[in-house]
Amino acid sequence: MISRPTPDPEETDKRRVTIGQPFTGDGTENAARIMTPYRHTVAVLVLVTILALTVGCSRDNGLPRDLATHLAAYDITVEILGSDAPMSSRAGMVFFDTDPAVEQTIVAALRLMPADPSSSEFEEIAGRVTERPAMLWGVSGRPPQLELRDGGQFEYLYLLRTAEGRTYLIAEYAYG
Repeated sequence: MISRPTPDPEETDKRRVTIGQPFTGDGTENAARIMTPYRHTVAVLVLVTILALTVGCSRDNGLPRDLATHLAAYDITVEILGSDAPMSSRAGMVFFDTDPAVEQTIVAALRLMPADPSSSEFEEIAGRVTERPAMLWGVSGRPPQLELRDGGQFEYLYLLRTAEGRTYLIAEYAYG
């Protein structure tokens, strides 16, 4: 039987030396040197993301801006009080204080049709807001009046007046 000599502990420590660095006993210094480039990369990515979100990107899917721009093409301006247009969605809405004259201008310019309060369409659109719906006008099916200047298109657009005195414009970008 061949017996192997028991390794000397000092010789074993010498074999653990990696990349020309002296062995420190616990290896934390080598781990820190190896991870340093990774930490810098992560830090740079985090900073770039924060910069992009605060300077170059909006916190929505762009629909509120496109709605305002589209209305401006018809010489209609409204003071948008708020919006809900998640980045993960093609749909969204903006709302403003009810002004019957502005509403009628929007309805006429975009050729919106009144929705029947007993219809499923009315129920579906009105269900997107927490306030009580009073009137609903809309158009769907990618009509020409919903084409955007940048080549995009709204699939549908609805104007919803609530009993509480707020008006919502609800729209969704068309696919492709």
